[in-house]
Formats: sequence, C-alpha cells, structure tokens
Amino acid sequence: MAASRKPAAFPAPHPRSSPDLIGHDAAWARVSRWIERDQLPQALLICGPRGIGKATLAYRVARVLLGGARGGGLAGTGSADGGAQETQESRWIVSATHPDLLSIERAFDETRGRIRAEIIVDDVRRIATFLSSSPAMGGWRLVIVDSADEMNRNAANALLKTLEEPSDKCLILLIAHRPALVSATIRSRCRRLLLQPLSNDVLQLLAGQFLPEMAREDIAGLCALADGSIGRVLQFARHGGLASERALRGFFTDVSNLPGIPGATANTLLAFAADPPLPVDDEGFGVAMEVLFWWLRRIAEAASRDESGRERGGGDDRVGDTALLRALCARAPLDRWLQVWDKSQQLAQSAAAGNLDRAQVLTLILLTLQRELRILSAG
Repeated sequence: MAASRKPAAFPAPHPRSSPDLIGHDAAWARVSRWIERDQLPQALLICGPRGIGKATLAYRVARVLLGGARGGGLAGTGSADGGAQETQESRWIVSATHPDLLSIERAFDETRGRIRAEIIVDDVRRIATFLSSSPAMGGWRLVIVDSADEMNRNAANALLKTLEEPSDKCLILLIAHRPALVSATIRSRCRRLLLQPLSNDVLQLLAGQFLPEMAREDIAGLCALADGSIGRVLQFARHGGLASERALRGFFTDVSNLPGIPGATANTLLAFAADPPLPVDDEGFGVAMEVLFWWLRRIAEAASRDESGRERGGGDDRVGDTALLRALCARAPLDRWLQVWDKSQQLAQSAAAGNLDRAQVLTLILLTLQRELRILSAG
C-alpha cells in the first residue's frame, strides 16, 4: 500500500475570522432589513450546501449585533475591508472569547482523541445556561450552532426545549448543510434563510485569494469540482482533489475506451491496488469519494438526458468532457449507473464506519463498478 500523502498546507480560516461575506448580497440584504426594522426572529436557520459561507454570514450578524462592525456593518458584504473595524468586540469574536457569543460545534472527544462525529446533548445544554445569564455587555446574546444537522437526537431535544422558552434580545443562528436532517419541530420554530452556491466567478475570485501560489488552470479545475463551495475548493486543495480527479478521469477513460479485450481494465485495477494514485488517508479518501460521486453524478445526468430523448451526454462540458460522457453513457443505461452509485456509496460508508484499509476499499469500489457494468469478461 502506498504511504498516505501529506496534505498541502492551504489555509482554511475559521468563519469567525472572515469579516468579508462575498457572493450573498441578496441574503445579506434580507438580514439587514430585519435588523434595521427590529424584525429578527428568535432563531434563524441558515441553509445551503457546505462551504458556501453560511457560518461566515452568521458571524457577520454577530459582528453587527455585538458591535464589531463599522457603522452597524449593514451596507455591503464584499468590500476590501468587509465593513469590519478592528474593535475590541471584533477581536473577541475572532478569538472566540466574546462573553455574549456562544459557538456550538462538534467537540473534541478526549477518550478517542479526535473530533466527535456529532454534537451531543452536553454541548447543547450550554445554550440554556448561557441564555439564562445577563448579557455581559448589556445588549444582545447570540448562539451559533454549526451545524444543526450534526446534532444527535438528545441534543436536538435539548435545543427544542430552549427554543420553546424564548429570551429577550437573544438570537440563535443554526447552520444547516442538510436541513432535512433537522427535526421538523425545530425547523418550525425558525425563520429559514437559504443561501445559494457561489457563482463560478466568485468562486475563482475567492480561490485566487486563498491559493495565491496555485496555477490558474489548477484553480479552475478545483472550482469545476466544487459545485459552488469555496470550502470544498480548499478541502480538495489540501487533500489531493486534483490528483483524485485526474486518476479517476484516467480510470473512466479506460472504461469508455475498452475495446472488449479481456484484461485491459483489470490491469488498470491491479495498478490501482499496487500503488493507489489517490490519497488514502482518511481525509484524502473522503475527497476521493466525493470526486468519484461527482463523476457518477455527471454520468447519471448525461444518461438521464439521453433516455429522455436529448443528445447523448450533452449539456455538461464544463471541463471538456462531453465526448467522454457520451462514451460512458454508451456502456450502460441509467438504471445500471444508479446501481453503481448505490453500491459505491454502501462500500464508502462501510469504510467510514469501520477501520478498513482505504486503498483496498477504493480498489474494491472500482472493481464493483466494473462488475456492475459487465465490462470484464466472464472468463
């Protein structure tokens, strides 16, 4: 097995350190009106894909309400200074020491020596204690839960009790990457604010700021993979996203070009098993799986268009792959690609749940993909 690759040292600043909110002007305009008109709800559910700026918006609300933004910070979202002033309140927010701001995230598990997979009830119980005390600065008290869809059942029940007993001048900001996983009773007690994925122009602008030494074509490649998420761009940059995309592109190209000669793709798989070209540490494996499902989604979308009577593989040429998608669609109908997707997800989840060798799981997933498509000969 190849040694796991060391992640590249690309920055991923915590949202509390980012005064700029770029690409969400419409959403911020709505929030600004609520603040100006004193129409803030007790709880705000900020929804949208992971890594697009939901938590950044939440901390910007905190800067405005807690006095860490110039002039109230309501005008504009993406200027060079972000409308934020280096006030004491702003420094407290950045250092996570503001006495009237409580942030709830997945905590470190001392027993297992790693970040927990979920937010537990003990984390959420801190909210009731925090809101029952008087504000240290005499104004607002804010709670940011990042993210609400990571709470377990007991934690969600504890939060619900807090929401049922609203406090004056208190705002709970709930981040939700997958709002359907937040209980319906919690959702019913929140005002919903939906953030859209970032445009490609905004994504490339932000990526250029965070990755100033990266080649422009590599930034474009990362942005094509990221589905409008700057968080995904940085995650892929750190954990081999481009290497994963190139390796899987080669794999799918081999699949699409297989002339029916037994063993051609089997040799490719043996090379994967002997020296995996994809990162095989935990983070790298997760990124490789995201890139795999990015490919499978595009293939399924192209196959779906084909079965509905549209041109085979057309409509998605973001990185010049129309011909490749057409060839892959010719290998199997939509239902077979969906079966491949399901089986790949099951194997990836098994690897995450158990302490399985990532390289072997990756090879097994690709073997399963081959078998489901009946590309390898029966003999």
